Amino acid sequence: PAQAERLDKIDGAGRHLLSIINDVLDLSKIESNKLVLEENDFPLAAVLDHVGSLIAAAATAKGLAVEVDGDAVPLWLRGDATRLRQALLNYAGNAVKFTERGTIALRAVLLDESGDSLRVRFEVQDTGIGIPPEPLVRLFKAFEQADASATRRYGGMGLELAITQRLARLMDGDAGVESEPGRGSTFWFTARLRRGRGVPPVVPTVGAAEAELGAPSAPACLLAEDNPVNREVALELLHAANLGVDAAETGRDAAADATRLAAVLERLESLLEAADIAAGDLARAEASLLRAGLGAAGDAVLRQIAAFDYEAALTALRAGRARGTGRD
Repeated sequence: PAQAERLDKIDGAGRHLLSIINDVLDLSKIESNKLVLEENDFPLAAVLDHVGSLIAAAATAKGLAVEVDGDAVPLWLRGDATRLRQALLNYAGNAVKFTERGTIALRAVLLDESGDSLRVRFEVQDTGIGIPPEPLVRLFKAFEQADASATRRYGGMGLELAITQRLARLMDGDAGVESEPGRGSTFWFTARLRRGRGVPPVVPTVGAAEAELGAPSAPACLLAEDNPVNREVALELLHAANLGVDAAETGRDAAADATRLAAVLERLESLLEAADIAAGDLARAEASLLRAGLGAAGDAVLRQIAAFDYEAALTALRAGRARGTGRD
């Protein structure tokens, strides 16, 4: 038990250090104008629900309620969902940290629209300790906190708010806070987004992903065949049998593929546990390997990551790994 406790402390310290490094890197990229925003269609509900799910465990541990409300905004939008999630999570994480009782509310409000252009205000309201007027003017400066003792008590380097403000300005918006000591705070940022194109897809929930994975799925195969004609014939036969196939020329190549799959799954699981946006980059780069190695679970993992539902993706990934990666 003592060793496990020490390992937990080391793991927590490591994750904390990694988050600080990531914040510093993000801030440096923004300051040097090297951060490029993506533009993709996304469901607003997936972003809000994902942020809510990421803070749910910490909020529940403190007896806090988490409320999510995005009904006042069109649900199918176009913009950089990853950076929106990051900015909102910076606020939500701080809200849980500085609130001892009550509620954390995540909201999205439509301020105005012109054609398909929308100006949306995102806000996180808490019932925490609040902030006196004097520190508010410097709160969004890098490495600043309302109270120096907060760093010692709650941790952090005062970078999250600065990053959120800079991200908001990159999205043609701004950021701010309304607060009163003892009555909580409302941190907000605005962003210029557009209406999404086409028909929005159905975003499965965590429960839906588990139900989907609970049904028997076609296994995936690893085929090693050095003769290209034989390999092509074998691929056609296996595909006709509704089997997922990852092909290699030799047994050595097949073993290397299996080793690479194990490394990718290990890395992806770690990124999903930390809700790291790098999980999306890794999933896109290794999509073929994940589909071949995990079968139906691989498709579920990729869908959930694309919908920014990292919790459901982690469930799908672990289910696939529990089945021996699905390959025979």
